[in-house]
Amino acid sequence: MHSSHRRANARLLAAVSCAALIGAATSAFAQLQTQPALDKIFEEAMQSRSSQEYSDSIKRLQAILAENPNLGRARAELAVAYYQALNFTAARAEVTRLLEDPSTPANVRLNLQSLLAAIERDSKPHVFTPFVNVSMGHDSNINVGPGSSTVIASGVPLTLTPGSTRQASDYLNLQAGLAHRYLMPQSFNMGSQPAALVWQSQASLYSIAYNANSAFNLNVISASTGPLLLAAGKWRLGAPIQLDEISLGGSHIARYVGVTPVFSTNIGNTEITVDTQYQDRHFNPANSQRNSNYTYLGANVGHTYQDGKYFAQAGLRGFREHASVQRFSNSGTEYFIGGGMRPWTGGTATLRFTEKEITYKDVEPVFAVARDEKEKRVALNVSHLMNTGYLDKWTISATYNVIRNKSNVDLYVYDRHQVGVTLGRTF
Repeated sequence: MHSSHRRANARLLAAVSCAALIGAATSAFAQLQTQPALDKIFEEAMQSRSSQEYSDSIKRLQAILAENPNLGRARAELAVAYYQALNFTAARAEVTRLLEDPSTPANVRLNLQSLLAAIERDSKPHVFTPFVNVSMGHDSNINVGPGSSTVIASGVPLTLTPGSTRQASDYLNLQAGLAHRYLMPQSFNMGSQPAALVWQSQASLYSIAYNANSAFNLNVISASTGPLLLAAGKWRLGAPIQLDEISLGGSHIARYVGVTPVFSTNIGNTEITVDTQYQDRHFNPANSQRNSNYTYLGANVGHTYQDGKYFAQAGLRGFREHASVQRFSNSGTEYFIGGGMRPWTGGTATLRFTEKEITYKDVEPVFAVARDEKEKRVALNVSHLMNTGYLDKWTISATYNVIRNKSNVDLYVYDRHQVGVTLGRTF
């Protein structure tokens, strides 16, 4: 999922943070000094809401207002609970009722207006999100070639042509596109959880050009669309369909079509995700032997600490590819572990290690063995979100990637180093 979709979803799922808009101001309302029983219900409602048990919180606040409809504090907190539960219609009604009440204090009124603005923003049925990233950097091995000009094939040394060994180049990379989110007008309940249905679509271009060898210039045009079901603060379930058109060196090389069901659930500060994919990979006639069906099943877990200042993530995936020619069929596993921190306002630093093992199903011509490989990657990224001047809301980031591939076939043993700087923005 591109960051534009993640940010759009975050505006819905992180409606939870909007409690701060009125939290301080609602304390200006008189406390529930009516009945001790109502005070207890109110405390339980706040505990439920902080635990993201929105349905329970809403029921308790409604019970309080049924006893005393004039308790403005309870109605304001009910509006926040509705907002966090993605029931924007009900939230808007409660805020409007408070704003129309002449007894609502002025400072509370200001914060309620801010909450109403957030409701109007997040309840828009159609949200279009353009995004762009421009990168420049250096790649030590654009053709994924071995470092040595001599390889051993069936015990015999072979000398490679210069074009088959490692080639380095500077590069310019462009990623741009448009995401669209359609939010269904009404929320509904999934069991005891309030939920919203979103339809997400996106079209994008990924283009990387090398100044030393245009034969390896890569262009990927992608389009995806599909439903996403959100249970506020609890889980999300999606199944996007994606099409990728891939060109290499200016010539069309492949078309990938696939579907990727994904389910994520939140338990406190921990998010657990399970996803799978089925993909049909169809190549041009010159590479038709690589036509294949690719599938994977994976899971990952992420956790945040100290209100998101620190975070960690780990995951595991198993995959299988059935190709038209058996030597391109393969299966394997991949795992990753990583983490990061936000060391200053607007700053993020991440470090990630990935290891993938691949076993191919048939022997490699000339080498007379089936490939068995292990790839290791280390990725370091440091970014900063600007908040002043001409680059306000733009993110600048620096990346350094190291890739090392070990193989029982010398031709596929390689090292690769990439360093780059990216300037990007989601509008």
